[in-house]
Amino acid sequence: MKKLLLALATLFFAGSSWAQISSKGTEFFFAFPQIDLNPDSMVVFVASDVATSFTVDNPRVVGSARTFTVAANSVRRVTMQVSNHYVTGSETVQNLGTRVRSNAPVYVYMLNLKQFRTSGTFVLPTAAIPYNTEYIIPSYTPTYRTNFSGTATYSQGQFTIIALDDNTPIEIIPRVRTANGKTAGTPFNITLNRGQVYQVQSHINDGSTANPPNMNGDLSGSI
Repeated sequence: MKKLLLALATLFFAGSSWAQISSKGTEFFFAFPQIDLNPDSMVVFVASDVATSFTVDNPRVVGSARTFTVAANSVRRVTMQVSNHYVTGSETVQNLGTRVRSNAPVYVYMLNLKQFRTSGTFVLPTAAIPYNTEYIIPSYTPTYRTNFSGTATYSQGQFTIIALDDNTPIEIIPRVRTANGKTAGTPFNITLNRGQVYQVQSHINDGSTANPPNMNGDLSGSI
């Protein structure tokens, strides 16, 4: 059975059996989901109880590995390259995953920095991700309208998937139509290799300015 990690908007969520999950580990996979056309900065924080070294890379990009050290009871900040790690767009397989490997168990956090819309998460280690066969998406109703291209559209909801194993088959059932026209309620299938990323966004014309908003364009409930 294959493992995958699901990045839900600004949250990274996987599995059940939370009592068995440890937040400390030696290998971590995650992604930087889109928060704008380009982020101001993308940052990984590695914290450790002991002095150790760690490597940050994109497992799909040869030569992307960088090695750092962190002192005992300290945090090391690493700025990431947008070209190797920032996920944009919808419904394409992208070689933009991020991996952290350490010689001793560490904690990992990530921040996706943009003025007015910074996102971040505490990352679970690979060993703590339970084997799971079904994930239900929590997202949000797009309510903010943008006008970057001269036409008012909604800032999209989204979820992002990263595979932890090669040849991972995934069936996706969107609750609403997607940015590239996948039909609501109709399953479609993809296959990801280790470190590959797949992001699904809602359609730019779907959203709600009602108060409270309806669920038009809301990917919550997608499977």
